[in-house]
Amino acid sequence: MSQILQWHPAFQAAMQIELSEEMDKLEFLKEYNLTSGPLRIDTLIIKKEKDAEIQKQIGRIFKRYNILEYKSPEKSHTVNSFFKVVSYAGLLQSNTQREQEIPPEEITITLIGDRYPRRLLAYLERQHRIRIEQAYPGIYYVEGLLFPMQVVVQRELDKGENVWLSRLRQNLRNSLDGGQEGAKSGVKLACKQGFAPSCTSDGHPMLLARQKPGKKMLAV
Repeated sequence: MSQILQWHPAFQAAMQIELSEEMDKLEFLKEYNLTSGPLRIDTLIIKKEKDAEIQKQIGRIFKRYNILEYKSPEKSHTVNSFFKVVSYAGLLQSNTQREQEIPPEEITITLIGDRYPRRLLAYLERQHRIRIEQAYPGIYYVEGLLFPMQVVVQRELDKGENVWLSRLRQNLRNSLDGGQEGAKSGVKLACKQGFAPSCTSDGHPMLLARQKPGKKMLAV
């Protein structure tokens, strides 16, 4: 039986490692529950201080609440998945006790995957007249939508700037090309108690484990 790679836990670990130098400014919430049911965001990153500036390229677009939607290497973001993520943002903003407890202007969307979502962006250009700007290698800002959005294409990322995320790909072993193996591997992950099978928003199984006191997290 072929082994199924658990891409989403690896992605979440890579994101935390990439932003590890600024962890004092950020809070990571994995598989964040939007409702009492199973509707969950892949990753929600919250700035601990509203005006904190993130120096990492992938985080420079961040505002207070930042929704990250990840697609494993064999998939690409689609029109349907885009509207799903926009609905997540709407639910995050509206599902509060006080009016505008989460200001809409403090929400961003990040779509991450190994493939450039050409069909999705062409649709948005036709229907919403968006503007696309390549802010950094592999990072595209999308303007003209309800929420600020960036598209991150892993294969195009600067490998020096994004040591882990740029190598989270199908040909992982062949793409290490001198990367700092094991760099910052001490970053801890916030996980659920024990082991619990779960599914991400695009149907991929996940296995979440809580770090036990005195023990190191296994490399992803």
